[in-house]
Amino acid sequence: MRHLAVAGTLFVSVMLAAVPPAHGAWDLSTPAAARNGSTGTPAPVSADLALSGDLQAVPNLPASTVMAASTAPVLDSPLPVFSSETRQRLIDVAQDSVLAPWQREFMIRIAHGGRAEAAGDERADSNRTTSPDGVPSVDGSWVQEPPPNARYLHTVVYDPVRDRMVVFGGYTKVRDLVNEVWVLSLSGSPAWTQLAPAGTPPSGRNLHTAIYDPVRDRLVIFGGLERTDVGYLNDVWVLSLGPSPMWTRLTPAGSPPSTRAYHSAIYDPLRDRMIVFGGYHSGYRGAGAGPLNDVWALSLSEAPAWTQLLPTGTPPSARYGHSAIYDPTHDRMMVFAGYSGGMLNDLWSLSLTGGLS
Repeated sequence: MRHLAVAGTLFVSVMLAAVPPAHGAWDLSTPAAARNGSTGTPAPVSADLALSGDLQAVPNLPASTVMAASTAPVLDSPLPVFSSETRQRLIDVAQDSVLAPWQREFMIRIAHGGRAEAAGDERADSNRTTSPDGVPSVDGSWVQEPPPNARYLHTVVYDPVRDRMVVFGGYTKVRDLVNEVWVLSLSGSPAWTQLAPAGTPPSGRNLHTAIYDPVRDRLVIFGGLERTDVGYLNDVWVLSLGPSPMWTRLTPAGSPPSTRAYHSAIYDPLRDRMIVFGGYHSGYRGAGAGPLNDVWALSLSEAPAWTQLLPTGTPPSARYGHSAIYDPTHDRMMVFAGYSGGMLNDLWSLSLTGGLS
């Protein structure tokens, strides 16, 4: 009851504060019978009674406003400026299911300056950052979501079918190298979920690459570094992302790339293949260690196969720790920076229908 009283006090106080000056008018969107005569103005509200916190005890507030209204009042006039504390209290109290849905929506609107937001999203997002004057920031705002164990050197891809982020592997303080799969839903209220795919999973690793294969709705993992005698890897794994996720190791035809980590990989949608560039290679006990600048393509059809590409032109210097994307407008791979005896900031493009530039 005390919580309800607080909710009532806040609600009616806001209703009072939102009444416009004499030269203005507001529309409560209530039936004509609920208005004060035929003037179109709402019945007066007693400020003294409004402080009681009991909505149904306010005799001068139209009954339809308290009990029967199904939609929030239409706000046609400028609203008073509330402090950030008051706005936050409105948002917090609006979570109370005791209040009618329209009352909760109205309080949320008031808290955000009268804007008609999606009620569900607003009730869930009570942490929206506002500027000092109460206006939501046009530059966006950071909100930390509860994550899996702290990690780095993992991979992340976007799953467009389910609107979520998929995280695989990496290095953690808790369990060293891991082969966990986590997904973060991106619609509504973001939430982390750990997947438990069927099948034998890849070894725990970091510094690998991952792409999303949209044709087969799966994650494709290549290479990386694990903490065993093998060290650097050149294996290929796929994780189906349907209702029953499952790991499968691919055994592509053709000679594979050398083992590597710190490389890049992109998906080439026009040719349905993964393209790998560069990285760092080290054989058994460091044999042949060094950066790479080779280009490999893995076809993703029913009979996957590795092919080394030999582009024309002068290639980039051997490097690792760089980044790469696919440019769909110009059908090319863009490679930026990395490390090659020192940090780089050069930019290269690989035309996938012609030569290297």
